[in-house]
Amino acid sequence: MIETRDAILVLNDYVAAGAWARARRHVSAVGVAQAKADVTVFACVLKGARSAKLAGLPHQQSAGDLVSFDNGDLESEKVFLLDMARAYTSVPARNFAIYTPAKTGETDAADCAAT
Repeated sequence: MIETRDAILVLNDYVAAGAWARARRHVSAVGVAQAKADVTVFACVLKGARSAKLAGLPHQQSAGDLVSFDNGDLESEKVFLLDMARAYTSVPARNFAIYTPAKTGETDAADCAAT
């Protein structure tokens, strides 16, 4: 759990402006059950932040807080992280894209899209 939390803390610096709103629209559009919507949005944003980091994009001005899931109790955090891991590998999260490479081969924030 500690390693997962550490990774989330690092990826928090790569959350693009507008990522949370795009993820919410995407999750709503694909019909994720209300009970799983928040964790799926979180997984989409996390996946986008990971993609940005792997693409070598610069840190973002704090566009959102990936660490807001902390309920202060270990069992709740464990349940949330397990739900998030399932959501991270779900079809809606796999189909969510924050950064799409431009035709020139470079990544451009203007090419952000939720597909």
